[in-house]
Amino acid sequence: TLADGRALSADLSVDYSLRPFQQLSLTGRSEMLYSKQKNRSSNQPAFSTTRWIHNLQLHLLPTEKLMLTLSNDLFHSNEKNFKTSYFCDFTISYTSSSWELSLSLNNIIGTSEYETRTIGTTTDSYSLTRLRPREYMVKLSIDL
Repeated sequence: TLADGRALSADLSVDYSLRPFQQLSLTGRSEMLYSKQKNRSSNQPAFSTTRWIHNLQLHLLPTEKLMLTLSNDLFHSNEKNFKTSYFCDFTISYTSSSWELSLSLNNIIGTSEYETRTIGTTTDSYSLTRLRPREYMVKLSIDL
C-alpha cells in the first residue's frame, strides 16, 4: 500500500562581517536547517528536526605583517541523539613580500568524537565517529 507522505524543508542563513577598528575583523555565519516529515496515512505525529550551524572568526592584526585568527564552530540540534559539537582553531601568520609562514593549532578546545546510542524495541544501536583531530600544522607559502 502506498502511503501519503509529505516532506518540508527550509534553510535559513545569515552572514556577517564587521571591522570595529583597524586591528580587528569579525566574520561569521549562522545557519538553520529545518526538516519535517509526516505520514498522512497514519495517526502518528509529524517528525521534525532543527539543526543549527554557527561559525565565528576573529582576526587580530597587531602589525601589517602579523595576523592572529581564532576560528569557532558550533553545531547543535533539537534531536535527542544529536550531541552539541564545538571546535576552536587558532592560527598565527607572518607575511613578508615573498613568503608567508603560519602555525595552526586545530581543535584546541572542543569535541574530537561524536557518539550516539539509540535504543529501540528490537534493536540497540551504538555509533562512534571520529571528528576533527587535534593537530598542529606549520605552513610555508612562497611566491615564485
